[in-house]
Amino acid sequence: MCVLNAAAQTTVFTHAALIDGTGAPAMKDAAIIIVNGRIAAMGPAGKTKAPGGAQVIDLTGKTIIPGIINAHSHISENPTVKLRHFAEFGITSTIGMGGDGDEQLQIRDAQHKGEINGARVYTVQHRFEFEKDAPTPEIARMKVDELFAKHADGVKVVVDHRRHTQVPLTPEISAAIIDQAHKHHMKAFAHMHDYDDAMRLMEQGIDMLCHQVRDREVDEAFLTMMKNKRVGVTSTMVRELSSFVYADAPAWLDDPLLARVFDPKRILFAKTELKDQQSKLADLNLNRMDFDVATKNFSRMVKAGVRIGLGTDSGPEPSRFEGYFEHMEMELMVRYGMTPMQVIQAFSKTNSELLGIDKDYGTLAKGKKADLVVLDKNPLDNILNTRAINAVYIDGKKFE
Repeated sequence: MCVLNAAAQTTVFTHAALIDGTGAPAMKDAAIIIVNGRIAAMGPAGKTKAPGGAQVIDLTGKTIIPGIINAHSHISENPTVKLRHFAEFGITSTIGMGGDGDEQLQIRDAQHKGEINGARVYTVQHRFEFEKDAPTPEIARMKVDELFAKHADGVKVVVDHRRHTQVPLTPEISAAIIDQAHKHHMKAFAHMHDYDDAMRLMEQGIDMLCHQVRDREVDEAFLTMMKNKRVGVTSTMVRELSSFVYADAPAWLDDPLLARVFDPKRILFAKTELKDQQSKLADLNLNRMDFDVATKNFSRMVKAGVRIGLGTDSGPEPSRFEGYFEHMEMELMVRYGMTPMQVIQAFSKTNSELLGIDKDYGTLAKGKKADLVVLDKNPLDNILNTRAINAVYIDGKKFE
């Protein structure tokens, strides 16, 4: 395993098409100068002079995009392996949305020292879902204080009756959690399923909805509140797809790209046992309906111009293939209304803002960390070209 470090080094990527993530048109013949892991300069190749002694890498015919940020994943199981999988697919940063422990904090702290052997990790550590997690508003606030003291990267609430099988958090508890998070200048994220819960969470000040509404199609009142309060949402359509697609024996399970990274046993399990399990699900049709409603709501949100980030809920085994699912999500995002340029903005600019890390990460710009992906094909021509990965760079160092 290659461990990247933060040793001073100057690298120049030249003669590449460059998509910076802001939505600006691609620069056709660009150069980026990276010094000690940060972008020192970028511009037209003919006007961007390489410093003496720099390593110059000619990327003629290649396209550079920002490192892909996933704003909704789970890394509680085998985090070292999962973070490596993410990086192999060009996901340079991801956030664990619940169930993480000290190992994830230790990995994150080592990354801050330059020891990067996978995607950069962020974590909410714990999620508030049941009464035992926060039986009173006072205890809820105290537990948010504890997460702040542990340097969690955000706070997550879950408000979902799980098809009437669970008692969800009360409005008083979720309001206390969100308010206390904001007192610490922490972002507050929410898992929800139903329209009414999402509306209430937005009224309480939630920063990001981790899923689409799935019990009904959203209306103008919902979209207006999202825009007025600048609430973000992660797409997570592939999460709904994963709840029924194996029953249909999807062809992508034979994709060589999947086989190149994942254990053959996990893929075989998806083809056999998982197929059998999903085929027998009592809720299989409800799962299909959730996907249908989620895609309709995604399309409505795209048209309304709300803040949409790339999120997948990937990571949980065996069904949600981390890294690969992010590229599947991009394909769905285009299918249901986004342009390829909007997808790139979603995983770079929007996600860095939603996670509060846009000072150093997200778009490609002078002064920011050099997290980027080199592609053999231009994704503006076809979003599937994000899969044509030539190289991944984290902190300006090639990940191998």
